[in-house]
Order: sequence, then structure tokens, then C-alpha cells
Amino acid sequence: MEEKITDETGKVVYTDPDSGKYYIDAQKGLLNNWEEGVIKTVVEDLENTTNILVVESQSGLLASVAGKKWILSSYFSNGSDAYDFLDDCVKDDLLIFFKGPGSGKFTLLDETNLCNSNGETSLAGVWKIDSNENALEIQTTNTLVSWKLVELDSVNLKVSFMKSGNNIEAGYIAVE
Repeated sequence: MEEKITDETGKVVYTDPDSGKYYIDAQKGLLNNWEEGVIKTVVEDLENTTNILVVESQSGLLASVAGKKWILSSYFSNGSDAYDFLDDCVKDDLLIFFKGPGSGKFTLLDETNLCNSNGETSLAGVWKIDSNENALEIQTTNTLVSWKLVELDSVNLKVSFMKSGNNIEAGYIAVE
């Protein structure tokens, strides 16, 4: 089905759509319907009308259809700045979050400086934000990690987690 943009009243019309299930992605700036979805469906005069709630959500700030990219900008271990002690191969990695209903796809892209000697340049998995919007969970083939969301807006992502007995707070900035 083709993508359409609403008119000035916020309405869009599809005529004679094929039978099946559809996911409607409604967005306005940083607002979207990824968590709330359809709120009301009405059938009047053989016309099916669907109203969609569009709200700001953590998922909409974190991800995009094309994949929203984040790069590490700060790293604290037990309250001390540890960014300069990280390997360059960690500092240039991109976290890419793709949107999807319920959860989305995740890619860690190892950029210019490779961290491993086997030549692997990416790690893929899925992500979701818990129902309280307090934690970001990332599942790869062998690992499930849960990061506490400290801050999330359109350009900043700050998470905290435990690693080897240390309290880590990592900051990321969105990149084009």
C-alpha cells in the first residue's frame, strides 16, 4: 500500500485496499503511534474510519524507520570519567535502532576501528522499551542486556547498567 500524507485536517483516504492486516505508522515530528496504535474504529455508511492516537514516546525518540544512529559521547564508571580509557574501536561504534511494532531491530555497527580480529563488523538483534519506559532491552543471538534509561530526547541517550561489578553510565548522541 502506498504511503500518503494527511490533508490539513489530519485525514487520509485509501480506497479499495486489499484484504489483510495493516500496521498504520502515524507520525508528526517526534510524535507517533508506535505504542498506542489504533484507538477507535467506526463503520458508518459502509465506510471504515480509524482514528489514531499520536503521542510522544520513548520508542519514537530512540528509533526511526530508516534506523536512527547513536554514537558514544561519554562513559562513566562508578562516577569517574572513563571515556579516554576506552579503546578507539569502541568509541566509533554506531548503535542503530529501527522502529517496528512492539519492538524493533537493532544493529551495532563497528565503524573504522574494528574491535575484533575476525573481521565481524556488526552485531544484530532486537530491542524494546519496557512497559514503564524505564529500561531498554536489547536481545542478540546469545545475550540479553537491560539498560536503565536515564535520559532520552531527540539528540541525547543516556543509559546506566552494571558491568563487571561497576556502575556504568554511558551517553550517546544522535548522528545523521
